[in-house]
Amino acid sequence: MMTPVRTLSVAGAGLAMMLVAGCRSHVQDEGTYAFTATEVLRDDCQLLGTSAALWDGTFSLHGDTVQMVYGLEDAHLAGNYREDSEQFELDGTVGQVTRQVENQQCLLDQIDVHLDALTDSPDRFHGTLDVFYEASRPETCVCKLWVTFNAVKK
Repeated sequence: MMTPVRTLSVAGAGLAMMLVAGCRSHVQDEGTYAFTATEVLRDDCQLLGTSAALWDGTFSLHGDTVQMVYGLEDAHLAGNYREDSEQFELDGTVGQVTRQVENQQCLLDQIDVHLDALTDSPDRFHGTLDVFYEASRPETCVCKLWVTFNAVKK
């Protein structure tokens, strides 16, 4: 017959094993990544300009949960890996921001950022990035940037 202390130890070990099994590990390294546009699919207000350089992002992960502080207004993005793959997505919003849009100062209601990515190696990933500037007025402040990108760890 087992003693109550031993029963608790066995139950605790079983719970710990279930928690470890539930946390998948991914090959993507945490750290700061430099993003470069590889193709511009849409850029309503010339947000990208003439350079292919995008904003840097600091990537972190815990199990299947991913986070990034993205250099565009230090947007905090959060998301997850897709089930049984090395694909992940992140979303975030920054509110009440003043940005320059085509030589005009704009008070934006918010900036929405969405990123879909696929791990290429521990220090590289690629995907698509959507940035949407939302503003009540003027309409010339409403913009969408949609690009494909490569990200390389710095």
